[in-house]
Amino acid sequence: MNPQESHLSEARKRFLTIYRQEKYKDAANEIHNLLLNILLKIYTEAKAKATGGIREEIEKTQLEIFGGRDTNNISLKELAALFHKLNILEIAEGNETDRNLLKAFSLMELVDLSEQSLHDSDDRAKKYLFTIYAFVVALLSFNGEVDPTGDTSSTKSNIIDRTFSLNLDTGIMVNPHDLTRNVSFKAVTFSVMIGHICTQVVNKVLAEYNPADLGQNVRQIEESLNTILSESGYNAGSNFGEALTKDFQREAQLSLHQKIKLWCEFDTSVGWGKFEDELIVDESIKRVQGKVVLQSNFLVAEKTRLDFNLCSLMKGYIKGVLEKLLGFSVNVEHKRDSNCAQFNPDKQFCDFLVSEALP
Repeated sequence: MNPQESHLSEARKRFLTIYRQEKYKDAANEIHNLLLNILLKIYTEAKAKATGGIREEIEKTQLEIFGGRDTNNISLKELAALFHKLNILEIAEGNETDRNLLKAFSLMELVDLSEQSLHDSDDRAKKYLFTIYAFVVALLSFNGEVDPTGDTSSTKSNIIDRTFSLNLDTGIMVNPHDLTRNVSFKAVTFSVMIGHICTQVVNKVLAEYNPADLGQNVRQIEESLNTILSESGYNAGSNFGEALTKDFQREAQLSLHQKIKLWCEFDTSVGWGKFEDELIVDESIKRVQGKVVLQSNFLVAEKTRLDFNLCSLMKGYIKGVLEKLLGFSVNVEHKRDSNCAQFNPDKQFCDFLVSEALP
């Protein structure tokens, strides 16, 4: 890693530290500078590798926007205008998955948010920081600067190589364990996309409300979003649980505990985190008590207590899978204050409490 790469990685860590200390004005300034520096690095590298007409167009546009000043004396807004006019993210070298993710963001809008956060109060500045940070992480990953997961918890003895089969002619990737089609997301990419959607829904809906009723409306909207996430997770979990049940029918007679154990092993093997079965199941009276523990839950990776929590999606998913495997209805609870790693910095896992549903 060269000194500039080290500087950018350290700036990212510094932002997270300041953000977690709830110093949002300082964090806004840190992320503003980081956004400027990573965009400048991508632009400088793209310009250095450009040739012929593309190089001439870059130099002409740079002179037009910067007015002869060197890149050390330009603003973030000017640099963003250059990116927009030349479509730099299309011609720069970088990770294709991240390039596609970056297309979902509007650079000019994010720069305006970053500029605004510099002058807002702490409470207002924090509203935009997660969205801006998500874009910066995607830029850093696109440029090969950082592993967005930041996960260094694994040890060599517990690492396995997981190989998926990819057909280059069709672009279809198959999991050899169940021969079904899969797609690959970085954990933070998935979390960012869903979190960004939820945040934008809240902001756009709130814009239509009377400011005097803001607090009550925020709670109602968040409850509605959590219901939608839970139902979406439930549908996905039910579909997957049904597919597992069909697979298990081809095996020798399995107990409910064995089925749950196999499910936990499967979803652990695809990187969602480590699922641990701490359930007590009485098949004779259709009763279940206990919890499913999810270590290193990918839905809370790199999140603070101020970010939108996505665990309702996992809660619904676990409920859907278990009901198909067990053959009866269950309740699944996940309390933020006591069960969620996002809201308890010392916890490395999320607890999902399970019980049979009352008739």
